[in-house]
Amino acid sequence: MRRALIGILGAAIVITIGIVLSSSRLSDGIRKALSDEATTTVPVSIASLTDSYRRGTHTVSGALVLPNACYTSDASASLVPSTTPQVIRIDISVPPDAGRCLALPATSTFSVTQAADQNAVITTYINGVLATSTAP
Repeated sequence: MRRALIGILGAAIVITIGIVLSSSRLSDGIRKALSDEATTTVPVSIASLTDSYRRGTHTVSGALVLPNACYTSDASASLVPSTTPQVIRIDISVPPDAGRCLALPATSTFSVTQAADQNAVITTYINGVLATSTAP
């Protein structure tokens, strides 16, 4: 009986050592921290872009095609300093969506105003990437 108990105990030790040695382990290297921001770009396209000029002010309106209705967009306009002709920069921000939504394209509209000369050039950026450039 004693020999059987020692044999079972020895087999259990050998099996335990085998499992420990053959199991996968994490590397001891430096691990990258997870960031909260997504590094992928959001697939957005401009469906329309119109400019109307009245009394020294450009009103630029447009429509964006977004991947789904859960995405939001925010637009702002600024005058690029020291340029001839004047350049109006429109920045459209579309942050990555974190929610669950149907994968059906949606449309979002925007409108911004900027005081500038009538012959000002308009450049449009989506998430910092040049999307289109028009000259009235």
